[in-house]
Amino acid sequence: MNVDTFRIADLDEIELQPGQMAWREWGSPEEARALMAGTAITVRTDHIIACGGIFPRSKDVGHLWGVLAVDARRHLLALQRICGRLFEVTDYARVLANTESDFHAGCRWLKLMGFKYIETIERFGPDGRDHNFYVRVR
Repeated sequence: MNVDTFRIADLDEIELQPGQMAWREWGSPEEARALMAGTAITVRTDHIIACGGIFPRSKDVGHLWGVLAVDARRHLLALQRICGRLFEVTDYARVLANTESDFHAGCRWLKLMGFKYIETIERFGPDGRDHNFYVRVR
């Protein structure tokens, strides 16, 4: 498994999980460039497994983002270690994250990574889906 610097083109190459297909509407090249303002990586084997990172919201607050491939579950432990390392190399006191409320695997994964549920914002996504918001405090 290799960890590389994120490239915008990686978002076109990844075969997304069905629960993250809304990213195609949200993940424009302009959005991807904004995500690159922080720490952003691509994880691959013979294909892209995940893209993600933490972009700055303020000096002390970052926002975790990520998209996973359909077969990412096979690599879950390695992805958890990589994500944990990402938290170590960034200096944010708080990291926010959100996922579609009905994307149960995403909600479980954020809790597994030490995030605590904050609130649900209705019709937040580009497709009108509700999103759950989470926070991880150092």
